[in-house]
Amino acid sequence: MLKKFIIIPPKLYFLQKKKKPTPLIIFRKSIKLARILYRCPQKRIIIKRVRITTPRKPNSARRKTVRGFYKFGKIVQAYIPGGRHQLKQYSQTLVHGNGARDLPGIYVNAIRGTFDLKGVPNKKKRRSLFGVKKKQITE
Repeated sequence: MLKKFIIIPPKLYFLQKKKKPTPLIIFRKSIKLARILYRCPQKRIIIKRVRITTPRKPNSARRKTVRGFYKFGKIVQAYIPGGRHQLKQYSQTLVHGNGARDLPGIYVNAIRGTFDLKGVPNKKKRRSLFGVKKKQITE
């Protein structure tokens, strides 16, 4: 006995090619930085502890870092660029993104020349990074 097969044509939406959504590529570090700085260019921290840390494997140095907190209580670690500094407990400074690459867990830099963190003395080149004003030549 022969069985009759009924062929049902496929629905129209099966035949249409759907556009796949483009994947949103966001790097992990940028997400972490946005969480740390709360999508702000700079943020003020109050310093809890000043300490010296050593970098990851191929490098060796004694880097000055700071552990501080925002007004609402979140704790962050920041790198202090340049040489000597005079920070101590409960002094304030601004931080921005772009921490030292070879220091684990440090994603922000302290900004020189703001609040209690003074600029690097006797700096002539790259002054904007280290918070030094241009010396006026007087005759």
